[in-house]
Amino acid sequence: MRLVFRIIFYGILITMVSTCTYFAITDIFFDSENINVDDSNWKESYATLYRYGYGKGAVNMVYYRVDGKRYEVNSYFDANGKAIGDKYLIKYNPNNPEQIKEYIWYVGFLTTEKTGETVGMVEDIWSKNIEFGRVKRNGISFVYTVNEKKYERTQYLQPDYKEKYPNLSEGQKYKVLYWDKNPQRAVLYPQFRKIKK
Repeated sequence: MRLVFRIIFYGILITMVSTCTYFAITDIFFDSENINVDDSNWKESYATLYRYGYGKGAVNMVYYRVDGKRYEVNSYFDANGKAIGDKYLIKYNPNNPEQIKEYIWYVGFLTTEKTGETVGMVEDIWSKNIEFGRVKRNGISFVYTVNEKKYERTQYLQPDYKEKYPNLSEGQKYKVLYWDKNPQRAVLYPQFRKIKK
């Protein structure tokens, strides 16, 4: 009986230590959010989604370039409604370009990418927790039509969206900009941002 108790006790102890170590390492080394980091002196760039997946173990990979060097990171967002080639704002530490802060609610297009306009309707405003509940994300789901084809899309909202867009509500219509080569790449207008190449 004592042996069984010891095995259970040490099993629980090892699990607790492993979990605490995991979260400590994740916070120190893999926090692409850099939530508490002052980025006022960091430089702006954009990240491009080049691979995504769904379900358990899926990864959403983005890349960005600094001084001609390509960096790749596993990004923390839901790929539902996204498209390969999506671009959004990041800031990187000029002293350590691997340290970035993602602003995934600032989606945009390069100035060299041709875009079209249509009207989209907000179908849902949602909120979810990611990274084991440590980060809260807000977003919208919206629909729009291009050349008589209906598209569905999700888009994150900035943390202070209720102050910035107090009248945002389901059923509301906004201008949508989309990439003419792939209309699935789109952004609901007040979030639009042109990115210089």
